[in-house]
Amino acid sequence: MLCLIEYQEKYQDMKINLNINYGCNMNRFKRFVNSPKEIDGIEVVQDINEAVKATNEGRTVCRYEWGDSMTPILRHGEYAKLIPISENTEIKRGDAVLCKLDNEYDTSNPFYMTHMVWEISNSSYNGKPWYKIGSSSTSIYGWTQDIYALAVGMNVFEKKKKKSE
Repeated sequence: MLCLIEYQEKYQDMKINLNINYGCNMNRFKRFVNSPKEIDGIEVVQDINEAVKATNEGRTVCRYEWGDSMTPILRHGEYAKLIPISENTEIKRGDAVLCKLDNEYDTSNPFYMTHMVWEISNSSYNGKPWYKIGSSSTSIYGWTQDIYALAVGMNVFEKKKKKSE
């Protein structure tokens, strides 16, 4: 895993603003939880559709994220705080966001995901810019105007269950 400094050097040409709250050797500050209903007074909403609904209602919620596609912005097993977007929110390259991408095979079934803004277009439709969404490595998933929340790592992780549990 790249540490924060190595990551910033690798992607310096992109001038990505890393929206994270930890660095290379922060494992000692991790907190572990076991399927909580809330963390630090913030409701945990695991279902992605419920997370979209909550942020559309203006509620900040948190959600367990899995996989390594957002490392080091969000790490595998980390809870992300989803902060609703308002008209005054500035979304920048490198921000992790909760967004919707259209499904080219079934337009009635869009994809909701927490991933990174790679690019912001100069053109807009209905006064809203377009955002290119992808992983923190090189995978690009598509363009969207539908961003619901900024996602910020909480340095709180789901406790791994033992096989006997």
